Amino acid sequence: MIDWCELQDAEGAPATWIPDLLDRIERQPTAELWQELRHGLGVIECETWCRVSFAAIPRIAAIAEQSRGDDREEALDLAADIARSLVFYRDADDLVRSARDAYATLHRLAAESLADRTGIAFVQRLQAALAFAGHTLWATVGMDYSDEHYGLDCPHCARQIFVVIGRYGCYSAIRH
Repeated sequence: MIDWCELQDAEGAPATWIPDLLDRIERQPTAELWQELRHGLGVIECETWCRVSFAAIPRIAAIAEQSRGDDREEALDLAADIARSLVFYRDADDLVRSARDAYATLHRLAAESLADRTGIAFVQRLQAALAFAGHTLWATVGMDYSDEHYGLDCPHCARQIFVVIGRYGCYSAIRH
């Protein structure tokens, strides 16, 4: 159970108003309420630095699961911005561990919506799914699918592997 009195919003005030805002979004979501939530959670430029953001994940996941259309999209996008922040923000690990089911729900919803997307929308939702699954580094890496060659070291044998991703297909190879 989250003790909202112990948390601070993005401006340093007690976060006791966040659950009420989440209730309002659950009942009658509007773009203005979503924006107010983003601001209160400190989600700016697709990242956050506030513990309260991670505390809100279970409620955001529940809203995403019960919503359809734009409201589900808004919930998934907000949750993805928060989850991707875990690549550099480590002060909320306890909140993340306690919300494993919520992250699993968000991952399922993001993965289910991949088939309906193309182009940049597909890449953004794939990054969201990766973040919800705990792969926060890959969720923040720019994914340019334009026939690029990437040289990587194999983590098992240290040989260089070339990965090609693009419109002509995806493959990897070890060159001798």
